[in-house]
Amino acid sequence: NSFCTLLGAMRSLLPLFAGLVGVLAVVAFAVPDENNLVVAAVQLKPATGASPHAAGVACGEQVASIVTSLLAHDDSVVARAAEGMVENHTRVDLVVFPEYGMLGNFSTDQCGGSSPMNQGCVEVPAVGSEVDCATESPLAAIACGPQAHSFSDVAVSVNLCERCEGSRSADGPCAVSKAQHPAPAWKPANVSFFNTQVVLRGRTVVQTYRKTHPWSTDCFDTPVVDYRTFNVSGVRFGLFTCFDIAFPQPADGLLAEGVRAFSYSSAIPLIARTAVKVFSELHHATMVNANLQPGQTSVIRNGTVVADCGAVAGTCAAIASV
Repeated sequence: NSFCTLLGAMRSLLPLFAGLVGVLAVVAFAVPDENNLVVAAVQLKPATGASPHAAGVACGEQVASIVTSLLAHDDSVVARAAEGMVENHTRVDLVVFPEYGMLGNFSTDQCGGSSPMNQGCVEVPAVGSEVDCATESPLAAIACGPQAHSFSDVAVSVNLCERCEGSRSADGPCAVSKAQHPAPAWKPANVSFFNTQVVLRGRTVVQTYRKTHPWSTDCFDTPVVDYRTFNVSGVRFGLFTCFDIAFPQPADGLLAEGVRAFSYSSAIPLIARTAVKVFSELHHATMVNANLQPGQTSVIRNGTVVADCGAVAGTCAAIASV
């Protein structure tokens, strides 16, 4: 009888033990492991300006302000996502911004006619070189501004319009597989425009990636396929952008090289997070997914959303330990 009574008491405590284990699991998930990376995917409405160039510089200042605020836990500038957020992070190792996030009030309507988009497109320094702080540019606004010293060891991934002047042949610095079509009359023959992701750490250009499958081919040239990666504390991240996710390349090439973490910037509404989640689950990948549209920005690991901006309409960061 005593044994039966004890067994009954133990069974009655099982729900309590299960609840306690669940609470401990949630706490363990929310507290970042100092050996892990802390990543942030940012949703924003790009700053605007009186001209495409001024808007780009304002966007660079906006990026610098957001990264600084994330490190300072300042919610007045950027709301940190409530779902899955790492509350007590002591650092951020990688911050990814959305596609078109550095183009201000850019519209694809500017790609032809009398509104040359090249006013807002910039030359991108070579990988391994430093941003020229003597020039007024979107990248200089990030890397050389008054706040830059506070995030000099953070990898910052931004998307902009690159103006590349030089040979467009397969082995040239501005190689294209398909030219902008139709090419506007004002466009110089030796100039290419690319939808380009730039990763900065301090003033150094860590990596660049030209979007393989531009959505607006009347705005951007189509580059040759290239596989670009960068390291964050020993973790290798691959780069591809928005519409690229619908095609085998460059993702298949990166996966074949063993890459399982990605900086992914996009501007796709509605289905973006779903597509990213499917890709993440299929390839056991971590996706730092920054989207220009509300309801899409998230960090997804192995198909599971671990941080999410949800329905936040303004500037928001989904932060996770991965």
